[in-house]
Amino acid sequence: MIRSAVPVCLLVVTSLALGHPRHAEREDVRPFAKYILPRDVAEICDHTLSPALANFYGDDVLGDARRAWIAEQRSRGDAGLGVTHRGKTAYSAQMHIHGSMSEGTGSMETQTYEAWNAGVDILWWSDHDHRITYHHHVSTFGFEDWCEFWVNNEPWTPTLQFEVNKYKSINRPTFSDDIYQPCNVMYVAPEFASTAADFSEDHAFEGARSLRLEVTAEEGDFTYREWPWQMYSDGRQSWRRSLASEVTLHLAILPTVIGPDARPMIRVELSDHLFPTPPEDPEPFEFRQLTLVYYLSNTETEPVLDGAEYRVPLAYVRDWNAYALDITADVQAAFELIDGEEPFPYIEAGDNSAHRIFFGMEARNGARGEAFFDALRIEDVVRGDALLDEQRAMADRFEARVPEVHQLHGTELSLTAPQHLTEFSENLELPDYELLARESPWWDEGLGMVSDQQAFKEWLFAELVRRAHARGGVVSYNHMWGGGLNLTSNQEMLDRLIANNAYGCDILEVGYRDRHAHELPDYLWVWDELQKAGIYILGNGASDLHGPTPGQWLTHGQNLVTWIFADSPAEADLINGLKGGRLYFGDPRLFPDGMMDIMSDRGHGMGRIVQTDRDTASVSLELHGADNPDEVRVIVDGDLAATHTASEFDPYLAVPEFSIGEAGSFVRFELYRNNGQDKGFSNHLHFVRSLPASGVSHQRAAFDVAGVHTMDVDALTLMDVSRLDMCHATILRIEVHTHQADGSTGSDGWLMLDTGSRGIPDGVEVVNLGGTWSTNHNLMTFDGLSGAGIIELRWGCPADATGDGLVDFDDLNVVLQEWGKIAACDLTGDGEFGFDDLNEVLSFFGTGCEGGR
Repeated sequence: MIRSAVPVCLLVVTSLALGHPRHAEREDVRPFAKYILPRDVAEICDHTLSPALANFYGDDVLGDARRAWIAEQRSRGDAGLGVTHRGKTAYSAQMHIHGSMSEGTGSMETQTYEAWNAGVDILWWSDHDHRITYHHHVSTFGFEDWCEFWVNNEPWTPTLQFEVNKYKSINRPTFSDDIYQPCNVMYVAPEFASTAADFSEDHAFEGARSLRLEVTAEEGDFTYREWPWQMYSDGRQSWRRSLASEVTLHLAILPTVIGPDARPMIRVELSDHLFPTPPEDPEPFEFRQLTLVYYLSNTETEPVLDGAEYRVPLAYVRDWNAYALDITADVQAAFELIDGEEPFPYIEAGDNSAHRIFFGMEARNGARGEAFFDALRIEDVVRGDALLDEQRAMADRFEARVPEVHQLHGTELSLTAPQHLTEFSENLELPDYELLARESPWWDEGLGMVSDQQAFKEWLFAELVRRAHARGGVVSYNHMWGGGLNLTSNQEMLDRLIANNAYGCDILEVGYRDRHAHELPDYLWVWDELQKAGIYILGNGASDLHGPTPGQWLTHGQNLVTWIFADSPAEADLINGLKGGRLYFGDPRLFPDGMMDIMSDRGHGMGRIVQTDRDTASVSLELHGADNPDEVRVIVDGDLAATHTASEFDPYLAVPEFSIGEAGSFVRFELYRNNGQDKGFSNHLHFVRSLPASGVSHQRAAFDVAGVHTMDVDALTLMDVSRLDMCHATILRIEVHTHQADGSTGSDGWLMLDTGSRGIPDGVEVVNLGGTWSTNHNLMTFDGLSGAGIIELRWGCPADATGDGLVDFDDLNVVLQEWGKIAACDLTGDGEFGFDDLNEVLSFFGTGCEGGR
């Protein structure tokens, strides 16, 4: 049987000089060479990949060496998940990965296998939300013409203009799903002596016409050849369904010239799964795409399983035959018996996508066949939250077989392109895009759809982030340059992200080595520039793989993962680690036991946003798991500040003090092999002069002002910290609120301060906040805080004009004698003595200010 042509991708190859200095000069837009894969190259034209990275490591990706490496990674799981050094544990997670519920050929089985081999602890599934809800997916084709509008005969009405203009069509398969060719009416299959395809008004099962296919095979050829025609929609491939949805394919066929050597057929290509290889093969498994082939025959009656292909005969009459093909049941019957020794291979019917639907003729030995096709319909039973529950159940079963790979669920919010978002939440909710469209400011009741599609998209993403945050979730901004060949410059992308504040996302996918015509240094540059603009977004590493080939997690360059510091691999703990910025990212093969962290001399760690009045910052870097020749680059304010070798770490390295600018400063560091290949990247530690207007939540909030610094912050938002120096007093004002993401007011805010050399303050005032406070040596603890208000700490007496530690007549005389004069040392900080200063003295009159400094 001749398969469909191997997909060809138009891809971008850029320089692989990934090791060039981070601060090197480069143009915003560079020339790119075009690269087209040869026909015999395996399908890696997932939109995330690039041939320049296909063998990123430059070594033998097969054989005993890699098998030994895999065995070592698997043995790590015997000691439990995570990388632990000095009492801290970080869990490696692939935070952007797709299985059978997205549009690629990947399956949960193959991705779990890859994660297990790579020693990755967490698979955080991020399948497309609209592919789980089937929001406005196509389900019918009428065979009235080569194309029909997307909305024809569908059970939904369009809400966005692009849905009105899209076509669904039938045509010969193109080399890539990304190259959409609607209404491609003719393609002469070279394997047949003659072919014909046209529409007939003489025969129709429904409507006015049907598609006629005719074929005559070459003489003497006893191998079945097929002339498959495929159902296409637009680039969203929205006919695809997860077989966990209990999918039935309906199609009417009228066979007019049929026999044992020429007959109509239907072929459904599914997802990739593991199949054992011969003992001499260097790889224990290969990935093979499951296939169902239905063919009309009254002589063959029993289905036959041949490797990854299941052939099912269909009885027919010489009239219209309306077939209802239960694809899910047939996959269960054929493949769920494949259950090897633990843990693989293990095939679940629901872990498949109806990836491509073909219909056509197969013939041999010079035979001629003719048939008419009509009334294609795709039926599914389970969708939305119920389908997500099915995926969770499958994930639980895979985790039971491979406990070394913990499986969690996010969802990629991806109704519109090219930007997508992923929500990571314990209380995950799939968006109702129908309702959101009607609730948006751009819904036009008269039109029955959104009036401004671009404005709606901007509103929609921000609204989805707001709702995710209200549920306690974290949201990542994915593949910022979108899909395909994107020549948008770095500056243009930066301007776009600043203009929409990255929709309020918490994380930016930074860890792509080469994607969408942009290399890793471009992603890093945009990320750093956002920090300078006051958008303190975190960075992670991701792959976005939709369908890998065996070993791709260990061989392909687009394989970065994220390590998250957490108390456990439980979802709540991991989300808390993300919220605190306690993450770093890198290569699971080059840095499997690695750990990166940053700590200031006040104990503020990586991810913190520290408001400070200090002129300089002192930090130390922590590094574990690096090799001695490795190079460490220290990045301060986006520039390369210093270079070290890993041998200098034991495991800490003090960074020389650096100045904190008027706009603040930040530091992070990078790890490279001595050949320039990147291994790991920390997140930032920030020192800022002022906090964002919306404040900073407790997970990242910190301050170091007037010699006082935070030791612990919990369940509150830090809004601002200010210092007021008077004549013989210093006042520190700390503004906080305890409002929760859902708008309610919390009651368990916590703040622990180290007052350092200043000691316990002489006065404490809490305004508009409930709660209590206590002291222990130089530590102050505020507990049970609720509301929104100010904590004011005072050292010294503002009313002590003479500085003798008492407020008495001497201070009153100073005010009266200097009345109205410009004062170098007044009591209220307004620059001259007056009624305010007089009232200050009278309010403190007769008190002592011992201990004030």
